[in-house]
Amino acid sequence: MVNSSSAAQPGASGESVGSAGRASEWNCPSCGRGFRTKTGLGVHRRRAHPVEANAEAAPSQVKRRWLDEELDLLARTEALLTLEASGPCTNVALAARLPQLHRTLEAIKGQRR
Repeated sequence: MVNSSSAAQPGASGESVGSAGRASEWNCPSCGRGFRTKTGLGVHRRRAHPVEANAEAAPSQVKRRWLDEELDLLARTEALLTLEASGPCTNVALAARLPQLHRTLEAIKGQRR
């Protein structure tokens, strides 16, 4: 019985056929294997190099959580500024007083809500 599925034919999965076919346009950065299509490269990377493929696809951790020490320092600094200024403490003043926290004005504002 002859298998008529396209997967039995060389290059059907997007893999380069070699010197007889077109030159590969998409090369795997992990192993250098060449593919004719971007889809073929993507399938190869997910199957052959899942750790690398998942690391690239994962979103970066943007939202850093506040540590208890940072919250304590923020509260103490807010109390100090309130006593010194004898008025309301502003987010800008807190951000200027605490550059070591490496927090944006928006982050400080959100934490104080």
